[in-house]
Amino acid sequence: MLLEKRQLELEERELALQEQEKRQNIFKSSEKMGMEGKDNADNYQNLTYAERKLLQSIVDEIATQTGLELELLQAFEYNTNNEDYKKEQRLLTKTLEELREKKDNLQKLNEIRGKVEALKDDLPNVEKNLRENKKLTLQEASDYMDAYKKDIKKLKENEEYLNTIARNYQEKKRGKGAL
Repeated sequence: MLLEKRQLELEERELALQEQEKRQNIFKSSEKMGMEGKDNADNYQNLTYAERKLLQSIVDEIATQTGLELELLQAFEYNTNNEDYKKEQRLLTKTLEELREKKDNLQKLNEIRGKVEALKDDLPNVEKNLRENKKLTLQEASDYMDAYKKDIKKLKENEEYLNTIARNYQEKKRGKGAL
């Protein structure tokens, strides 16, 4: 498709160059013959047969192009006044709007896909972080349990100590009461 487009561009350039060369040749031949500033009828009489043919072909080409342009203009005017044309234009406009909307939705979908792919790529890191957080949580729980066990041990020691004090106090009280 790109190759065809390039080829069309090259052909258009070649045609434009050929047309420019024709104009330059006509101008050069008109300068040689001293056509500038003279009456056209006299100039036409002074032209050679080949130059007359060339001039006639240019006039015919201009007339043909003008005729084609006139036909295109008439067809355009007809189409703009034609109801079928108007319906078709509305349908094309609606279709174009739908295509633009679909294009926007496709772009949004591609953005979402990109984000999903990024998340998929980041998933191992997330899993690793979760595992580390879980380890930290387990470690924290283990530390808390160790501290809790130490506190319980201290409480038991304190309870035993208080029981010992209470027993000693009871024994002292009994001992004083016996005396």
